Amino acid sequence: MRRILGRGVVLSLALLTVAPSVFPWGAFRGKLGLKVTDTHQLILSAAYNLLTSDPRMAGVFGIPLANGRIVRLEDILAYEGVDGSLRTLTPYGPGPDAEKVSLYSCHWFNPLTGQGRAVVSAYDQYLQFAREASLASPNEQAAIKGLAWSAHFLADMFVPYHLVGMPVEEAKARLAARNYIIGENEAGPAMLASPYPQESQPQGIVFDNPLTRALGAWWSAGWGADSNFKEALAVFSSHHQAAATAGGVNHIDWFDPWYWNGNLAASHVANPTDYEANIDPGQVLFSSHASYESNGHARFVEGGGYAPAFDRPHPYDALWKNAPPDYSFTGQAWQSQAWQVQDFVTRVAQRTRDNMELCWSRPEVGIRSSVEAVYTLWRSAFTALRPILDVGRDPARPNDGLVVQVIVQNHSYEACRDARIRMTASRGGAVVTEDVQSFPGPITLNEGGRMSWFVQVNPNEEWLFAVQVAGVYDRTPDLQYGVGWVPYRPDPQEVRQVRAVEEADAGDFVGQYALGDPARSQTTYHGSVVFNADGTFTSVEFLDGRRIDGKGSWTFEPAGLVFTISWSPGGRFRGETSGNTADFAIAGHWSDGKAGTLRIYR
Repeated sequence: MRRILGRGVVLSLALLTVAPSVFPWGAFRGKLGLKVTDTHQLILSAAYNLLTSDPRMAGVFGIPLANGRIVRLEDILAYEGVDGSLRTLTPYGPGPDAEKVSLYSCHWFNPLTGQGRAVVSAYDQYLQFAREASLASPNEQAAIKGLAWSAHFLADMFVPYHLVGMPVEEAKARLAARNYIIGENEAGPAMLASPYPQESQPQGIVFDNPLTRALGAWWSAGWGADSNFKEALAVFSSHHQAAATAGGVNHIDWFDPWYWNGNLAASHVANPTDYEANIDPGQVLFSSHASYESNGHARFVEGGGYAPAFDRPHPYDALWKNAPPDYSFTGQAWQSQAWQVQDFVTRVAQRTRDNMELCWSRPEVGIRSSVEAVYTLWRSAFTALRPILDVGRDPARPNDGLVVQVIVQNHSYEACRDARIRMTASRGGAVVTEDVQSFPGPITLNEGGRMSWFVQVNPNEEWLFAVQVAGVYDRTPDLQYGVGWVPYRPDPQEVRQVRAVEEADAGDFVGQYALGDPARSQTTYHGSVVFNADGTFTSVEFLDGRRIDGKGSWTFEPAGLVFTISWSPGGRFRGETSGNTADFAIAGHWSDGKAGTLRIYR
């Protein structure tokens, strides 16, 4: 078993006991009693609580995928966090902060130079989540990982230290040219040399005395004093070269001037690997960058963490802008929304950079803001628009087609404007008919939106009806695209081969029909009747608004095409039929001898 040796071990352990946790990983789970700095996990938990309290998620109790899977908080946390090896001080685990799991540049973006991969990394992970979440048969684990990691890369943009630096190629070129001077665009302001704003300095450590000032002047030479980063560049280069010996892609591809200056806490291991022999993890572990993140975690926790404000409806980040609605109904609104993620992360980084002194002096403010940004990011992958379909026959023309009625619910306090809806009827996987309509007004939380069609398809066949709805939300992060569908299967009692009455027998008339009288309006007279196979029937008639319930017997005589309906205890209509078994007329006489015509249709 290897044991920790070296010239700085005693100092390292002392720092661990007197200072707030100085592990550099804002996702550290803790090790052998060392203080946990699980900032990223706390951000995920608070953002999850905000999202599941959003009206869009009412009654869901989690984050839904299109296949019906409900993602719980523990599912997301399974893809975040690192553990620290006390042998090598190297982070490992399921989160993107684990060593060699992601490129360093994936966690940095300098908005003043446009360099760094954090923006693209957040986009890639969001796209992975949003795409898989929309599929009927998704890769569930890829979706959940994308949910967690997109949040991680976005949250990094609230840390001032993640907004400075340069790519490895530029750092190596400066070192080779002995150009050690790095301006504020790449290095950030000089205050970043200290991880502790004045009120955050650890108790028991006094910084302002002649000795510490002298040591500080000696220590800062080459570490940022007068913008000279000779020593930091050299340490970075040695770590980069050591990573190259491990094989594979060299993950140390970004130079942060404040990430390598923990050189007072050198540590080594016995029998090191080639990689371990050429690095000093303490130079990262106790750097300004890492210590600042630990300090920020402590202040966030001591301040009560994230407490939702109930005096405002939803704390969406104002920098978010939805993509234009998918009025082409391509079914890929998630792709357009993923492009918005790039813009969002870029704007967040620029905002932090513009307010760097505030974020540095009050790190808990940045952490709380990151909770709301992650909530906004996740919310943008879902829509408050929920269409509900109902399909059935039109009693007035039951064999001419089907009636499609849609109610679009809006699960948002903000009304959706300029909404459009596309209806399709498909059979055998092919779209047979489609239509696009615009809603006359906004779709609101209380009223929703309604639309209906009469679709001229064979109602005796199976169909798949689907609707897609798209509209604009100006303030709510929303996918702005909802879809609903319902399969239509005809009632077996209604599905009968339509025959001319001359070819029919009594069995072809079994089933439910509507009643009408060509000589009277539907308001004056209408009704329904069910002819049973045993020769009995039940009926409901409406005469001048008065309901009349009836029952009795019926017969059909194929030889003379005579149809007789006899009510019990009295009343009869008898006559010759014409038409077909779905829509026929009886021209005959009532029991009092009066002539009349009765229309009977499905």
